Amino acid sequence: MQEARNLLKKVWGYPDFRPAQTPVIQSLIEGKSTLALLPTGGGKSICYQVPVLLKEGIGVVISPLISLMDDQAEALKSKGIKAINLAGKIHPKDLDRLLDNCVYGDVKFLFLSPERLQNELVSTRISQMKVNLLVLDEAHCISQWGHDFRPSYLQVKEFFPNPDVQTLALTATATSKVVEDIVEFGFHKKPQLIRSSFFRENLRFFVKKTEQKQEYILNTCTKQKGSGIIYTRSRKNTLHWSNFLNENGIPALPYHAGMPTSLREANQKEWMESNRHVMVATSAFGMGIDKPNVKFVIHPELPESLEAYIQEAGRAGRNGEKSYALTLYDDNDLKLLEDKLVNRQVEKKDLLDFYNKLMSFLKIALGTGKGTLVYFDPKLLSSFTKKSTAEIATLLDALRVEGLIDWDTPSIRKPKLQITVNPRQFYAASIRYTELSSLMDALGRLYQGIFEFPTLIHPRQLAKYCSTNEQTVIKQLKRLADLKLIQLYLLENKWELSLLENRPVSMKNALSGKKLGVLNALKKRHFEKIKSYLELETCRQQYLCAYFGDEIEKCGKCDLCLSMEETKDFSKLIFEAIPSEKRIKIDELIKLNRVFRLQSEAFYRHLRDLAESGKIISDNDFKEVWKS
Repeated sequence: MQEARNLLKKVWGYPDFRPAQTPVIQSLIEGKSTLALLPTGGGKSICYQVPVLLKEGIGVVISPLISLMDDQAEALKSKGIKAINLAGKIHPKDLDRLLDNCVYGDVKFLFLSPERLQNELVSTRISQMKVNLLVLDEAHCISQWGHDFRPSYLQVKEFFPNPDVQTLALTATATSKVVEDIVEFGFHKKPQLIRSSFFRENLRFFVKKTEQKQEYILNTCTKQKGSGIIYTRSRKNTLHWSNFLNENGIPALPYHAGMPTSLREANQKEWMESNRHVMVATSAFGMGIDKPNVKFVIHPELPESLEAYIQEAGRAGRNGEKSYALTLYDDNDLKLLEDKLVNRQVEKKDLLDFYNKLMSFLKIALGTGKGTLVYFDPKLLSSFTKKSTAEIATLLDALRVEGLIDWDTPSIRKPKLQITVNPRQFYAASIRYTELSSLMDALGRLYQGIFEFPTLIHPRQLAKYCSTNEQTVIKQLKRLADLKLIQLYLLENKWELSLLENRPVSMKNALSGKKLGVLNALKKRHFEKIKSYLELETCRQQYLCAYFGDEIEKCGKCDLCLSMEETKDFSKLIFEAIPSEKRIKIDELIKLNRVFRLQSEAFYRHLRDLAESGKIISDNDFKEVWKS
């Protein structure tokens, strides 16, 4: 392990691994295939990056999260480590060249989605690589009972038939059933199971049923001196809550998929560097972001699963200091969630109809389409199908579960660029097109690998380098693309969709219906678990940990645990106030303590509990009491 620690300090600057990382890395160093269940913020990427760098060969990382793969690949390249990400649209010639670099070059990391494995060229070239570690990130996606099931994950073993290839599966959200599926479908041999506790000693979980959400949000943001996150379920509410907070003197920043990349980046940067700002965001925010001093996470709208909730709430308090996860809801919120997850389940007939309209919209002929990758405007598809974008997302999820498509909303991804001519030609062009020379010089100097593969770029950084504005940078980039000097990927407000199968000539057996039934059952289960969490009478953190197979004692710090402690104290206070050897009128008893008067409803409830338990006796009219 010392060699691993030395590498960690040299490359990342950290003196040692986090407690949850050490057993995973130790297991991999010992040559064991490993399934690691790490809570959100556990530092999963280090767990595979260090072992891959310690050995000869390449690490193949399979992940469904395109934006996260982008960020991880770029972070590695910034440290001088060669990494290639096969996400997005890549010309066959470029794909061939990139894979060649992985087979014959010194590339250490290859990132790709499970759907990309189905490309024959990709699977053939991977079989030629010296893979020292296969990483299955977000491994819960391999299970139909997992959060965000991806059928393509089930075929991973087919593309890596060698049982001796060391495998690491990582997830932050896996129930016992999902763990069983990961072991069955992700490994050739039984792996070493490393399960970190999901218990967060410093995180307090609170739930409040109220229609006064504004009051509770203001109070929390005012009392908690530090950064926070408010998660909403729509772009409209993101703007609503950020405007509301700013109007009340609390600095807040919005973040959602419909915003320009430059504005999202600016808001994220400002929030990361601030100790006071509140980020109001959709679920698009937070993946791969490690800000240790988040004091609170608030959900004024209900998440769609406990998996999503624990990931979002878990972004609070990563520095170990006391922090809060607050959920606010009312009866209408619960009804809306039930309508979405239970009452509006996808029917086979509706899915077939949507699939045909989708193929017509994309102009995919019968018997064709497999392997096609397209970017489209969801608003245009909404207009074409007469369905809302939320309904479209639900139907696309169902088609993905059926194994017909994969899809993503890559507008969260930053723009990418690849220079398509060699360095000598690019330099010659910069002399010819003088108005573009400053930008061309910046591209060549700021981004490693930009001549070899699509590379993330930052318009704000380019604008600063060129002493201009972002609008001018984008305009000049488009000019370079028109001159065929670069390939530019600007995916603002576009959804990405790939076809995993040809459009069937006959739709009779195109959908099994069985997988759709599982999806509908899973959504119903998600609703029931969320409802149970909201209506709990025991410890909230104990319930959340049990959901993921982690048995803990009551946390003693959530709202319910604190309420139980207060109940014990209140009953004790009343009992001690009653004289030992004589009766006392309740009207007189309530005057003995200001707390009894201020909380009269609770006072009478606890008084009756004491009478029912036999600790005190009352007259028939419950006007006098005395100790038994």
